[in-house]
Amino acid sequence: MSGAERRYNGCWAIAREILDFSLIVETHDGRLHVRPDNLDPIDDRAVRRQIAALLKRIQKLRKLELDRGAIAVLEILGKQTFLTEVEERLLMVLEDYYGIAKH
Repeated sequence: MSGAERRYNGCWAIAREILDFSLIVETHDGRLHVRPDNLDPIDDRAVRRQIAALLKRIQKLRKLELDRGAIAVLEILGKQTFLTEVEERLLMVLEDYYGIAKH
């Protein structure tokens, strides 16, 4: 991608709407309008499920007024296709701190 979308290079996204020549995708921090040739499919079903669950968890937190440290952690976690044990723990700490149930 180029321009303002360049910061999403290498990030995952979930397709939400298919248009004539583009797609609307959802990322960890918003929606983008992209051309299909700018996307690479994720073939692993387990990874796709993890990404969908991670997106929901991050979106719940992003609806709140967050500390800058929490925002920075979510930026990093939102670019991962799976979470390490430490990353999962960091997300759980944020959910606990802000009173968000995991599921």
